[in-house]
Amino acid sequence: MRVLSPGEIMEAEAMLKLHFPESLKVYGCVFNINRGKPHNLEVIVDSWPDFAAMLCRPKTKGADDREGDFNIHSIYSRDAHSLRTLLDTPGVIDWGAYALLAGVDRNHVGAVECVAKQRGVHTHTQVIMRVLSLYSATQLQAHDSAPGCRVQPLRPEHALLINSTWKYGGDAHSLNSVRSYIAHHPSLCVTLEEEEEEEREDEEEEEEEEVDEEEEEDGSESTAKSRGLSQAPVARKRRTKRRMRKRRGARSGTPVAWLLLYQHCALGLLYTMPRYRRRGYARTLVSRLSQQLLEKGYPVYCFVEEGNDASWRLFRSLGFRDKDSYRAVWFEVNSRDHKH
Repeated sequence: MRVLSPGEIMEAEAMLKLHFPESLKVYGCVFNINRGKPHNLEVIVDSWPDFAAMLCRPKTKGADDREGDFNIHSIYSRDAHSLRTLLDTPGVIDWGAYALLAGVDRNHVGAVECVAKQRGVHTHTQVIMRVLSLYSATQLQAHDSAPGCRVQPLRPEHALLINSTWKYGGDAHSLNSVRSYIAHHPSLCVTLEEEEEEEREDEEEEEEEEVDEEEEEDGSESTAKSRGLSQAPVARKRRTKRRMRKRRGARSGTPVAWLLLYQHCALGLLYTMPRYRRRGYARTLVSRLSQQLLEKGYPVYCFVEEGNDASWRLFRSLGFRDKDSYRAVWFEVNSRDHKH
C-alpha cells in the first residue's frame, strides 16, 4: 500500500486514462486534485508505479459536507484479487465506521464482500449505475437552446434551491457540497426571459378561465354554489399573479433547470422544475456543458442509475455511450447509524 505524492498523482492521471470507462470516477478525482481544486482527498494504490487498484479517500474524517458525511471512498480496480488485497491492508479502510465505497466494478463486488465478511462487517449495495461517457466533440450530438431561455452559470444564491430538489440532498452537509460544486466547478442553468414567463402565466390563467366558463354553463345547483364559494379565492390568486409580475425584477433569473459537476467531474444533479419539463431544457444543458468541458480538457461522463431508462435515453441521444458489460456499484460498509 502506498499514499501517492503530488508528483505521483500527476503521473497517475495519464495512466488512468488508459483504463476508461472503469477508471473514470477515480480519474475525475485525480484530475481535479492536479488542477488545484479544493479537496479533502488522498490517493492510495496497491503498488507503484504498476498499480492494479487505486482508492481516493477522505484525508480528514468528518468534513462538513456530503462527501465527509458519507465517508465516500472512490475505487478503481483492474481485477478482484488486487482490490481484495488493497482493502485487506490494515489502515486502508476503517472497518469499524460507516463508509460508502463508490464506483466499485460490479464484477469485483465479491472482493469487498469477502473482506467485510472476514471482519464480521455488514455490507449493502446502495445502487448500481451505468457509466455513460463522451470522448470527443465529434461524438456529441449538439442541441440548440430552446427559444425564450437563457443558459448561464449557477450562482451561490441558487444552492438552497438546488439542494432542496437533490435526491441525495436536503440537509446542511449536502448544502455545503452544492455550494462547493457551484463555487469550484463548471455548472449551467436555464432561466426564462421575462416575456416567456409572462406567456406561461397567461396560458395558465386562460386554462383557469376555461374551467370557470364550463362550470358556469353547467346549471346544476351544486355547481353554482361551489362556484360562488370559489370565485373570491380565484380572483385573489389572479391579483397576486399580477402583483408578482410587477415585482419580476426582484426574482428574475431564478433557475428552472440546472446541471452541475461533482468533485469527481461527473455530470450530476440534472433537474428541471416540474412545470417546465418537456421543453428540451435538459438536452440543452447537457449539450452546452459537455461542449464547454471538452474544450477545457475535462472528462465528460455521468452515472445513470440502472432502471432509469429516461435518463439513459437522453444521454444516449446526445452521443454518450456506455459499456454493456460494465456497471459501477455504490457499496455501503456498516449502517449509517453505526457507532465504533
